[in-house]
Amino acid sequence: MRTDRMPTVPVTPESVVLGGGLDLISPPGYAKLGTARFASNYEAVFGGGYRRIGGFERFDGRFRPHLAEYVLLEASGGFTGVSLGDTVTGVTSGATGKVIYVTATQVGVTRVSATPFTTEVLNVGGSPVGTVTEDQPTIDGFTDNELASLAADDYRADILKPAGLSGPILGVAVLNDVVYCWIANAGNLETYKSASGGWTLVPLFSQISFNGGSAEYAEASTLTQGGASATVKRVVLESGTWAAGTAAGRLIIAPIAGTFAAGAAAGGGVCNLLGAASAITQFAGGKVASVVYSFTASLSTRRLYCCDGINTEWEFDGTVVVPLSTGMGAIRATCVVAHQSYLGYAFRTSIQYSVPGQPYQWSAVLGAGELGVGDTITNMISVPGSESNGAIMILCQDSAWVLYGPNAAGEWRFVQTSAVAGAQPFSAAEVEAAAITFDREGFMRFSPTDVFGNFSNNSLSRPIDPLVRGAIVKCSVLANNKTTYRCFFNDGLFVCGTPGKQMQWMPCDYGRVIECAVGAEISGEYRVFMGDSTGWVLEADVGRSFDGDVVTANMRMSSQNQRSPQYIKQYRLAEADVLAESAFEISMAAEFSDAEADLANTGVPSTQDSERQYGVGLFWDFASWDRAYWDVTTSSRLRFDIHGQGRSVSLLVFSESATELPHTLKNTTVTYTPRRLAR
Repeated sequence: MRTDRMPTVPVTPESVVLGGGLDLISPPGYAKLGTARFASNYEAVFGGGYRRIGGFERFDGRFRPHLAEYVLLEASGGFTGVSLGDTVTGVTSGATGKVIYVTATQVGVTRVSATPFTTEVLNVGGSPVGTVTEDQPTIDGFTDNELASLAADDYRADILKPAGLSGPILGVAVLNDVVYCWIANAGNLETYKSASGGWTLVPLFSQISFNGGSAEYAEASTLTQGGASATVKRVVLESGTWAAGTAAGRLIIAPIAGTFAAGAAAGGGVCNLLGAASAITQFAGGKVASVVYSFTASLSTRRLYCCDGINTEWEFDGTVVVPLSTGMGAIRATCVVAHQSYLGYAFRTSIQYSVPGQPYQWSAVLGAGELGVGDTITNMISVPGSESNGAIMILCQDSAWVLYGPNAAGEWRFVQTSAVAGAQPFSAAEVEAAAITFDREGFMRFSPTDVFGNFSNNSLSRPIDPLVRGAIVKCSVLANNKTTYRCFFNDGLFVCGTPGKQMQWMPCDYGRVIECAVGAEISGEYRVFMGDSTGWVLEADVGRSFDGDVVTANMRMSSQNQRSPQYIKQYRLAEADVLAESAFEISMAAEFSDAEADLANTGVPSTQDSERQYGVGLFWDFASWDRAYWDVTTSSRLRFDIHGQGRSVSLLVFSESATELPHTLKNTTVTYTPRRLAR
């Protein structure tokens, strides 16, 4: 007896762990599985996977918008007469809040008073608008996203740019848990300090020169001369000693009553003034580089040491700006480094370093010095060196040097490590005990080794060379708790480099040009601040949006051919393991046979390049996108329908939201059935 039945069709899964970053140079079908052929606004994760880039928000010291909380109140009988922006008051509790969300039966509020709402009558302007029957109603994750985003929007509106700003932010820095920025205003360089009420201008004081000092002035003491007086803000000892009566230097003073002149001075100390006081001035036109250091090993004396190529190099403690007398005349420094009690500045092709432990003293007789490199210096960073010495990595336009020391005998050793590779300004950072820089041809790593010279260099970015070759750097920073290097370019593109077996590079775009950036710990939390070309200071990796704008992220994975590129396969499903920080939505599609039209079967073809080309192209088949939603904040496995035929398959991922927290794709699985030999 014969029984007819359909033959069993084998369905085979293939899983790929995502990682390796963007690969623009491997031929289709030969790139490492898990790498990306196109990417925008995903970054590689240390340990594997790709994470949608975090949001950012404006900053001025006020309440951080992403920390805003909301309360959702529900009335079974409905609310009437409530509008967005109203202040509602609980009649029983006295609690208040600002309305950010309204439906027929629900009201969402933020800026809630310390007293919580309860089940009670709500008033607006003294009139009842409804009775709360549930003060903690159950909602889904997408509604939570919306409400959290609305609360952040409300606080975001409070944050402002520094007053008087014209042009970009010229520098950002963090000192003693406070963020500072520099701006141009009417041709002057101004320093602003973040505070709970927003940016506050830091005033510049006056300075007056002295010699013959025999009794030291203390900070906050009084300087007097006849009828003139002033408060001493800083004592700048540049030579001599107070004990020998030979102290010479400057006093930073403010406010001043009367007029000082050359002659003896008294008050809180004794010295001889060399003339009248002069106002400290700083002019716009440069970009501020800074380093934080304490020359007394005390946290209380941690200060910023700055330069910008325009003004006299200076020290700043958050209140007092102290111009430094380095002896270089009208030549101004563009790079600064602090290393083992030495302060160093780069002036074109030479490095000047201070007397050890004395950032105000620059006399060679006392231990200061100068080194020349014969190339324009662009970056200086303190890095680990040999087993016994630390080192300063000195990077130039077309060369690289290492200054080792000082050793126990106070000796330095100066070694050239490259006569070809250099670095663009503001591109250098220390990543895992090595210096990473960007030169014209790409990224370089200068790493400590056991061979003579103690440093070797190698190219890091060959897989993305077509993307970054010839780019111009604006700034760089370590992000994501210091495991990711980010380099920002002058066209708005930036690349994220994540260490692994090899550096994993992924391109991103905030939709604005980032001029300067800094990463630092504030109250134990590592945070990244950026200054953009339009005058905003921004905090990175926080919030759900790009300062209220949509975050668009997408990837095209390198193709999978199941080790049989000669055979046509029927592809059926794709699955993705995703770690979620909030409810989220992503879309996935597939491209078959690397978009060879005669070999791919995707239904109605419809291809379009992405808005901005960061790779070989992201091909969109609008007829075959499939969406997945997830409403929990834990790991999830999402399934997508990707029916089609071809020699290979490339998965495409798309995400667009202004309300979601980042998600991380860890691995993907495709199921397929072998068909026939391609002809």
